[in-house]
Amino acid sequence: MSQNVNIIIVMRILEKTNVSKKAKIIIIIFFAMASTLFCGSDEEKINLTEEISKKATKMYAPPMVKTLFAKVKEAGYKDSVQFCSEYALEHTAQSIAQIEENMKKEYKISSIKIGRTSLKLRNPQNMATEKQKEILKEWEIAQKNKQELKPVYFKEGDFYFGMAPIVINSPVCLGCHGGGEARDKEAYEKIKSIYSDDKAVDYNLNDIRGAIVVKIAY
Repeated sequence: MSQNVNIIIVMRILEKTNVSKKAKIIIIIFFAMASTLFCGSDEEKINLTEEISKKATKMYAPPMVKTLFAKVKEAGYKDSVQFCSEYALEHTAQSIAQIEENMKKEYKISSIKIGRTSLKLRNPQNMATEKQKEILKEWEIAQKNKQELKPVYFKEGDFYFGMAPIVINSPVCLGCHGGGEARDKEAYEKIKSIYSDDKAVDYNLNDIRGAIVVKIAY
């Protein structure tokens, strides 16, 4: 609801009271100033969410990708599957926890959670919210129209979110996430033994894989 609509509602309520004209003016001015203050506060938090999300994403994503690519080069796809699964869990439990703690101290925020999500999940624990699904679908449409994919920052409930797109930008990714001949058959058999309901396949180069999600409470 906009600030102007809120003020109109207050005015209508005051019309039905015996409050003096002078008091009504003071109440309306106070309400307008308070509304502006709170709107500004939300805007500031969205801007800060953007800053924190960009920094956290930069700290989280490159090291993980670099490590996984190195393992594939060293051991091949099949022998990298178990490592990928275990490393992803370890990376979440240790590296992300450290990044989150650093962000909390640096920005003096109540909490921060860093994760990943997708419309086609491998790990069911990474399920997207309805709002996140909408954004992922919007990115897919933008991509088909050859539009630039941009991170999104928004408030939902009591939390602020940053979402940055994950794109299949290397042929290496297709060994476990591609389709047809691009996907390594032995590796995928191993993947299915770990994630029986896996849906994270049949991607092509430059497709949207999903998103890194940063969730913040101030």
